[in-house]
Amino acid sequence: MDIDIQKQPTNHIKDRILRFKPVAFVKKNLPIFTVLSVFLFSLLIGIWNIKKYTLTDLQGLEIPVNVSTLIDKYMGEKLIGKNYFSFSTTTYEKEMFSSVPYIKEVNIEKVIPNRLEIFVDLYRPASTALIRETECYLLSDEGIVLDMICQEDTVNCCKAYATAQSLYLFTSSEVDSSSRENGKQELLIMENIYKAVKVIQTYGYEISAISLKDMVLEITLKTAQTFKFSMSEDLDLQLERYIAVANRVKSDNLKFKSIDFRFERPVLKN
Repeated sequence: MDIDIQKQPTNHIKDRILRFKPVAFVKKNLPIFTVLSVFLFSLLIGIWNIKKYTLTDLQGLEIPVNVSTLIDKYMGEKLIGKNYFSFSTTTYEKEMFSSVPYIKEVNIEKVIPNRLEIFVDLYRPASTALIRETECYLLSDEGIVLDMICQEDTVNCCKAYATAQSLYLFTSSEVDSSSRENGKQELLIMENIYKAVKVIQTYGYEISAISLKDMVLEITLKTAQTFKFSMSEDLDLQLERYIAVANRVKSDNLKFKSIDFRFERPVLKN
């Protein structure tokens, strides 16, 4: 005897599938799964890989070509092509600061989906330093070594570079370079010399050369006038003498060839 077996309605099977817990969960959260799928796909095709960056000076100044070239090289080696979510900007801020001598301060910000904005404050060249007539450094005001230049014909090249770039020339056989903990290289004693330079420039004097010999600092102006200080004595006290004398020189329009501030009563020569 034949027994008829009734087929279950198609929609009944569909209902059972839809009631299956994993399927029901996916259906309930379909928008989320859709977003996740799109996001994962975007990761696979590289949408979130860093492709470009902008570079801005915090002081609103133009960034020199040689500095932007150094930063561009660093970015190409370290960050371009890196996944947006795979790194902390803090790590690369510290590394870029150490790798590029000109950088005084750097801030890197991520911009969705694949761009970086880099803000920098830069050391600017202020002088060339001819050390023992064998080494020539490009220095910032603070004495930070920005570059080592003039590998050949060092003496003449170093002097010519300073003239061509309107920098003052520092010469000495008594100063050495030293590495800071932050990776920067500096010339020792330059911090104090920088202090003297800033005070002198406050009165409108333009410096052409500075020399340090036997701990005597001689600062030569573009007018060929000179100031002398002792780096083995209290520099702040000598700068106080300078301020008192400079005020009188300006107010009385005094003429001079040199002023020596190493003594309690500065020596003015005509």
